[in-house]
Amino acid sequence: MGERRRSMEGVERLGVSLRIVLTGGSSFSGYWFARALTERGHEVVAPLPRAECGYEGIRLKRVEMLAEAADVVYDAAVGSDRLLECILAQDRVDVLCVHHAVVGDYRSADFDVASAVRSATDGARTIADAVATKGGTVAMLTRSIFEAGQGVSDDPRAIGLYAVAKSATVGVWLEHVQNSGLARAEFTVPNPFGPYEEPRLVDFLVKTWAAGSTPTLRAPWWVRDNFPIQLLAADYAASVERAAQGTVVRRVPSHMVASNLEYARRIGDEFALRWEKPCPVGVDTILDTDEPHLRIGIDRVEWSDHGLDERKFWDDYASFYAALPAPILG
Repeated sequence: MGERRRSMEGVERLGVSLRIVLTGGSSFSGYWFARALTERGHEVVAPLPRAECGYEGIRLKRVEMLAEAADVVYDAAVGSDRLLECILAQDRVDVLCVHHAVVGDYRSADFDVASAVRSATDGARTIADAVATKGGTVAMLTRSIFEAGQGVSDDPRAIGLYAVAKSATVGVWLEHVQNSGLARAEFTVPNPFGPYEEPRLVDFLVKTWAAGSTPTLRAPWWVRDNFPIQLLAADYAASVERAAQGTVVRRVPSHMVASNLEYARRIGDEFALRWEKPCPVGVDTILDTDEPHLRIGIDRVEWSDHGLDERKFWDDYASFYAALPAPILG
């Protein structure tokens, strides 16, 4: 697996280095989850669905960095013979981390739920059985805070068809995991943000600031749970360790509860401090929507819980955007 920086924190606490198969490692959160697990002294095998040449843009960058934090196996999509061969080739597997999902245009009203579920659960029973034969004891399944009934909300329904597909996907995996004799653990992902993320809200903010304008929000009062990705990844890794020790894990982490406007302005304040230029955020015509006003996590997580430096996170985050092609500091 090459030379990788490891704190060995997890190994010292567990007394053993876990062998973990993690799907979805090319995603924003998946890369950071793999990195956090490796830095705690564990071995991560990261099967990816495409050939190495099949990635581009920010996902390609994450894949390149993932190869420094995990044993990457290309062309090993869920349901493929290559993924099964990858698992069976291990001398042991301790934990299966099911983190992949079919995302596509997740905001679309035409999101194909049936197709997404079929693709994300293809071969689930075979994979779970293979992990069990290699000595695996637990499967950690990732959920989304936007699924129905997740976290705390003024309206518990699913937010969008992607969330509907995610719930169905997790349900299928949970059934197969249980039938294979693996213990089940769950970790719910809120709204993560940080370096190497997909170009969404913060990318829009930065590009607008770079153009010398003030970005405005159309849904400023939605309250969500925003999570610095390194902190979320550390909590995920700790949850995987607890699950491997036999603890029943149903983790719904919470950190920065804020309205969209408060969150955007916090980003602006932190970046302005480091860039020494104003980064204001305004409010546009309010978007008329029936989306739940509130959706947040339950299990409070602080920086001190995992010994991480909040200031360093903001330094790294601002530096990431400052290094992008948009001349924000010009």
